[in-house]
Amino acid sequence: MTEPGASVLLLHGMFRSAYAMLPLSYHLAREGYQVHSVVYPTRIYDVAELARRYLGPAIAACPSTRPVHLVTHSLGGIIARQHLQTARLPSGSRIVMLAPPNNGSEVADRLCSWPVYRWLMADVGQQVRTGPDGIGWRLRPVAEEVGDRRELLVRRLA
Repeated sequence: MTEPGASVLLLHGMFRSAYAMLPLSYHLAREGYQVHSVVYPTRIYDVAELARRYLGPAIAACPSTRPVHLVTHSLGGIIARQHLQTARLPSGSRIVMLAPPNNGSEVADRLCSWPVYRWLMADVGQQVRTGPDGIGWRLRPVAEEVGDRRELLVRRLA
């Protein structure tokens, strides 16, 4: 059942845009959610700065008396976790993470020393490595209810 006035913020992955989440955006809007895509440049800032500059203001723009659900893909999940290290979502909010690199990315491990990769992926590309140097290992679990894509397909956010 759709929650009247509930917002859903969509966070795309690395080197993606709002277009990557467009089919999901259409579906959620048809279900009655207020859908907003959080668009951010993956090459310019590190994860903490992306969370501060883009996700924080997007959440603040939503009504604080209604749930604000997050649906993330890949790097978007790490940005959400970063934001939630020092902030909380309104009561009743949920998070669905699609393929987050919570344990890091082995691709990043293999490519991290390549100059072209370092140039293309900048700081974020180094942060998503596996092991204790990777940001996923340094972030605490979030307090909000987190689901995965199976839950998204089986039941609605509300």
